[in-house]
Amino acid sequence: MKTRKRLPFTIIIGAVLAALLIIAVALAPLIAPNNPTRVNMALAHEGPSEQFPLGTDQLGRCVLSRLLYGGRTSLGVTCLVLLITLLIGTVIGTVSGLFAGRWPDKFLTAVCEVVLAFPGLVLALVISGLLGPGILKVMLAIALVSWAKYARVVRSLVIGIRKADYMKAARVAGASTFRLVTRHILPNIGGALGTLVVTDLGSTILRFAGLSFIGLGAQPPKPEWGMMINDARLHINSNPMLIIYPILAVTLSVLAFHLLSDGLRDRLDSKA
Repeated sequence: MKTRKRLPFTIIIGAVLAALLIIAVALAPLIAPNNPTRVNMALAHEGPSEQFPLGTDQLGRCVLSRLLYGGRTSLGVTCLVLLITLLIGTVIGTVSGLFAGRWPDKFLTAVCEVVLAFPGLVLALVISGLLGPGILKVMLAIALVSWAKYARVVRSLVIGIRKADYMKAARVAGASTFRLVTRHILPNIGGALGTLVVTDLGSTILRFAGLSFIGLGAQPPKPEWGMMINDARLHINSNPMLIIYPILAVTLSVLAFHLLSDGLRDRLDSKA
């Protein structure tokens, strides 16, 4: 009798942390005790209390409320960026794989190599600087430096699938290119792409927080973890917890998705 393999410990810990994080930010309107953007200078740098569980910042705003709503911004932007990245990378990688060895493949592969030649955060910083500050512009910048990795992975997978017997049979049966892609290629690369997306969640959160930290991402008064870290650094001596809270939020979110992706990767490797 076969025994079920237990889930890796990293998947369990990562999944629990990620679930708690997602639930907390999703329910921010219900959980947050105060308006995250309400300024009251008379309450600046207040300590933890019943009204302000984590105290207030330099403008008298509730730190806990800003952390929860800041998580909605950070995670929401991260998910949208990865969705855009996945779409661009899948389309380009599929086209490249289908035309492997021909000029469309050579051209798209060359573009991928150029993008991958630069450090992602540095290139995103340059593009964001050219486009100007703003969440939408930062999302575009991160997507423009992230799609190449997805395209390369998809290209490799598509080239492998093209050689499969069922693909050859589908071609002989007269299946169109669109049908081959939607019925045979995309369903067979979904698992690998899903793992890649989970792996990139943590790094994308860091990229967005880093760009917001230097003023290119979220703009006041919208709360966001990277911007909260930047605002708190001027008060690190008088109120160090202001910078510790958002740093902990970023660290725990990155750790959660890193553990989850490592566990999923180990799980897939064991089945291979």
